[in-house]
Amino acid sequence: MEERDKIPKTFKIYLIILIIILIIFINPNTRLSILSVFDSFTGVEKELELISEFAIDKDIKGLDIYDEKIIQWQDNSLSFLDFNGFEVLKKDFEFKDPHIFWGEEIIYIMDRSSGDIYLLNKEGDTIERKKLKSPFYKLQAKEDKTLLYRKDGDEESVDIIDENGDLLKTHKENIPILTVDVKDKKEDYSISTLDIDKELRSIVTVYSIDEKELFTLDIKDEIIVYSDFIKNDLLIGTEKGLYFIDNGKIKWEKEYNDLKDIKMLDDEIFLLYDNNFEKLNLRGKTKEKVVLSKPLEKILVTNEETFIFGENDIIVPKKNKNLLNFKTKEGILDLKYDDGKLLVKKESKLEIYETKEKGEK
Repeated sequence: MEERDKIPKTFKIYLIILIIILIIFINPNTRLSILSVFDSFTGVEKELELISEFAIDKDIKGLDIYDEKIIQWQDNSLSFLDFNGFEVLKKDFEFKDPHIFWGEEIIYIMDRSSGDIYLLNKEGDTIERKKLKSPFYKLQAKEDKTLLYRKDGDEESVDIIDENGDLLKTHKENIPILTVDVKDKKEDYSISTLDIDKELRSIVTVYSIDEKELFTLDIKDEIIVYSDFIKNDLLIGTEKGLYFIDNGKIKWEKEYNDLKDIKMLDDEIFLLYDNNFEKLNLRGKTKEKVVLSKPLEKILVTNEETFIFGENDIIVPKKNKNLLNFKTKEGILDLKYDDGKLLVKKESKLEIYETKEKGEK
């Protein structure tokens, strides 16, 4: 009787091939739905194995993890530590107003009072030094451009600098600048500003590099907190929602309560709001939605995993069952990831974990 109830192996193979063919030839929206359902039931459960921990000073200003080294910024010094906390390299600077910006591949260390900027790779080698000879209060690296923000009384400005260090444009505003973004390999840029003169409204404007206005859009009663060019389209996030803009027209929009974090990776949008985590495609369609058991605060997106964390929890979300549930008594201040290693910053110590399949030895 048992033999008769078994499904032949050849039939299973046929069924898998049939499903693949159907997925290939059906329309894109249905394909996404099927893949989303299939994906929600797959995935390997994960766990974190503590491989090292050591004490740190409370006043550390920045951390990263790369190639089994901890990169630490503190008191005008950039230190490279092994996983036992021993220093293997240190670079000292003598800046009056020191600051750091962590790029994906480049570390920017700067004196905001003088405009002196060092560019280092994550091995600690100095790639370039720029002497801009004028102060600024914030630096951002966007695509192949560097953005420098300045204030002079009520006037705010941003310098757009190309990969060769040449100034492409200085854009000035008499109202607060909220976000700036630049197109990859192109010279169009977006500026979002806040106007509270008569009513609260955010204004997003896209310009060519010669400051020709390409389009402008008002968003009333909302404050823009995020902007990102996606090819020729522009994704705008506010504390209340998401707008996908094509040539000055809103292609689609989503309304959310208490939008906490937005991340992009490839062609996917990751959102954290209320007690929800949601993943969208570029058409605004939900690929995955997870209702969280408790409020969490930030998203860490990597090519391998998506982590969501709050004060005492780290999860890897999945629709039917989270692939990782990690709890700690001490508050989590920050999270970094590189090549299977997870760096957890707490108030007075660092913990390094290896992410592995549950039950793996």
